[in-house]
Amino acid sequence: MFPCQEVERDTNNNLGEYLPNFTLQTETLSCRGQNWLLVFRLFFGELVASAMVTFPYFLIDPTLRYCAVSEALAVGGLVYAAVWVTYPLSGAQINPIITLAFGLTRRICFFFVPVYWIAQFLGAGFAMSIAYYISPFVKLSPDMGMTMPRSGITAFQALWLECLITFLLLVVILAGTDEARETVWTMGSGSTLACVYMLMYLVTTIVTKNLTGASMNPFRSIVAAILRVRFEHQWIYAVGPLVGCLIAVVFNEVVLTEDACWIRTKAWLTDMHYFRNHSYSLSGRPSKASTQGASTHLYSDSSMLFVAEFVMEDKAHVTLLDKNSMLFILD
Repeated sequence: MFPCQEVERDTNNNLGEYLPNFTLQTETLSCRGQNWLLVFRLFFGELVASAMVTFPYFLIDPTLRYCAVSEALAVGGLVYAAVWVTYPLSGAQINPIITLAFGLTRRICFFFVPVYWIAQFLGAGFAMSIAYYISPFVKLSPDMGMTMPRSGITAFQALWLECLITFLLLVVILAGTDEARETVWTMGSGSTLACVYMLMYLVTTIVTKNLTGASMNPFRSIVAAILRVRFEHQWIYAVGPLVGCLIAVVFNEVVLTEDACWIRTKAWLTDMHYFRNHSYSLSGRPSKASTQGASTHLYSDSSMLFVAEFVMEDKAHVTLLDKNSMLFILD
């Protein structure tokens, strides 16, 4: 057992060690040895987050002069609350497109993607069904609560607007949850994370509510269409966000991430053992021995001390992180 050596925190991996995960907590679980109680908590947390955010869509009077602002404030406020409440449980992804982006960028194992999607769909269905049946406004308009291209907007224009606002939303979220960035430029703080989510939903809703309905969330559109039994133009709200997601993922991984380089991009696309915490630009591609059999778990306790454990073939590498320092213990 070597004595503990304290070194200055090195978020840019200048010392050559693995980069720390200090932004995404439960998402860093590996696919092996699942804790099913944790999976249930993740599922429940995401269900609650999705329900909170989608609840107001049938409850806002469409005749209000500033309906777009009212919806933006209601949804933005609930996004803040949902992130604040459920981030420690599930990461508060809320939106299936965000979950897909996290899966494609290898932030979460694809085992979790259907778990998130089922929870998000059920949450949206539960909340919007309640709102639909208690709302006095659903009789005012046959498309009230739905996402539809508004008057003067073609389907093609609506498609690319949805693509654009989804791209902007994801670029901000992916950049803020990039392990390779310095702490000051990430969503390391819970309040910062919630504020950024809220502001992005707020701005995109105000700008595009009267143009496309400002969906960015296929489940929000699908549930409203099912309740209204109207499905025209709903393909826009599946295809647009999906295209925006794919563009945002490529842009983030190839251009925006702090560690962007050809070696990293090639590993991301081809290596089943691709490891986001490794600095490919400084250290090159890691050896098979250092990545095969590696599992990553991230926990937090009441002292907000994060423990990241990398179990290798012949040793355990345990990294303890706090705000000011990093401890390395090799056994």
